[in-house]
Amino acid sequence: MTTAASQFPANNDLSVSSALRIVWMSWTIMLIIPFVLFMVVVWYLTWPGRETAPASFRQAWFLACSIFIIVAAPAALFWRSHVFKAYWAGQAVPPRQYVNGMVTVWVILEIAGIASLIGCMVTHSLLPCLLPALAAFMFFVVLWPTGHAMTRPVGNTDDHAVYEEPR
Repeated sequence: MTTAASQFPANNDLSVSSALRIVWMSWTIMLIIPFVLFMVVVWYLTWPGRETAPASFRQAWFLACSIFIIVAAPAALFWRSHVFKAYWAGQAVPPRQYVNGMVTVWVILEIAGIASLIGCMVTHSLLPCLLPALAAFMFFVVLWPTGHAMTRPVGNTDDHAVYEEPR
């Protein structure tokens, strides 16, 4: 029986443990950045003498961030599915492809959340611009790195002798 790490060519210089370390550090940093930025936004909005932007400008920023999430997040997930095509064929995903696929989705969600929080600062109002940031954050939090695509392929779903139900 071969291990997942021995299935990859020798020119792939990234090991499974290194890839997991990279994605966990990336995920943690990308988890902290919106939290800190949210604290800065709340602090900024407590300054006296700030007037909120016109409703049309707040709504335009909200719609722009919402449309970005609606279009870019599924596109990033489709990209990750394309990068993880070995997983869907019942094989382990190479570590470098795992890192690329996961970080792509996280960066898109991070951009959406940060743009929404910047919208809160620009419009001098938490709502409605905070809502896309919350949506992006909630999607981001549930996509933590497990590494199962690199280490534990479920098998070919069309071959009932090989397929293992994911747990």
